[in-house]
Amino acid sequence: MLIQDFYKHISTNTVAENQYEVTVHLNPNSAVYAGHFPDQPIAPGVVLTQMVKEISNDILGKSWILREASQIKFLAMVDPNKTSQLTLDLVLQPEENSCKIKCVAKDAETSYFKLIGTLS
Repeated sequence: MLIQDFYKHISTNTVAENQYEVTVHLNPNSAVYAGHFPDQPIAPGVVLTQMVKEISNDILGKSWILREASQIKFLAMVDPNKTSQLTLDLVLQPEENSCKIKCVAKDAETSYFKLIGTLS
């Protein structure tokens, strides 16, 4: 894990073949927020992207990098004091030497970001 205290992986449920619902808890006291931003903590997009990559690798049992991100859309700010838990709707489509990935991060009311890419 690149950023040790940013999130805690709570659970992974298999919804269908290659489809997962992952629950994560965001730590509002993470050092990440000291600089992003001290009085208004907002989860950095690059750190959220890293979190999705790490969780995908955990599920796949791989150590791949995000080789391509054909689409990343940040739809709403993630304030860990207001949104401490996220659900990741994750689709992993393994190929011979890579894996296509689709992810939507949300809570009960809001979709926060979408990612489509390739791990290899």
